[in-house]
Amino acid sequence: MEMKMNDITGFDIPSDRVVVSTKDLLKALNSVKKVQTKYSKYIPVLNHILLEFKGGTLTITATNREDTKIETVRYFHNGFEFSTCVPTYNKTTKVRPFIDMIKIISEYEKWVMFGFDEKRQVIEIYNDNSRSLMKCIDAQEFPSVRL
Repeated sequence: MEMKMNDITGFDIPSDRVVVSTKDLLKALNSVKKVQTKYSKYIPVLNHILLEFKGGTLTITATNREDTKIETVRYFHNGFEFSTCVPTYNKTTKVRPFIDMIKIISEYEKWVMFGFDEKRQVIEIYNDNSRSLMKCIDAQEFPSVRL
């Protein structure tokens, strides 16, 4: 039986994936993106947001080296945890790939599922019957931040 992402009740989450509310995720992403871009043309990793899935809490961090913004969102999982830096701004196309994708998904779905291939540094984004892949940067590349 195929389970729609709009109904999390009884949803069988694979052991290598996590599920997040699109509404909560989009709200957090829109909040943290405000500190980006000041130095991003000089330091490419600053065009990325750090995602840390750990213990049912997704911590989302963005920085421009002067200001840092952190938001948290709860997620559903079967013990799967990972961290990566997703691209949030392309200075050539003026597109925000990850944020724009989540925005589009949130118009149709209540939930989005993520997988992660650590070796290739690729985040897998699932919604209903589609799967998208997005190249990321290793979380260890993200600048350490002080609060």
